Amino acid sequence: MKAKQLMRLNAALFTLVFVLHGLRILNGWEANVSTWAVPMWLSWVVVVLVGYLGWNNCNLSK
Repeated sequence: MKAKQLMRLNAALFTLVFVLHGLRILNGWEANVSTWAVPMWLSWVVVVLVGYLGWNNCNLSK
């Protein structure tokens, strides 16, 4: 796999995670991992982090 293709794949995956966590924030969905309830503030951190990573990978793939 070429570096450009890998960057595009990474950008697509990061964007998917960005959208899902954004939807979780907007709709107030609960998320659980086994018995642990994932706090909503963690989704805010994830949105910022993967949003940046997706944007960065998209720019690097050009």
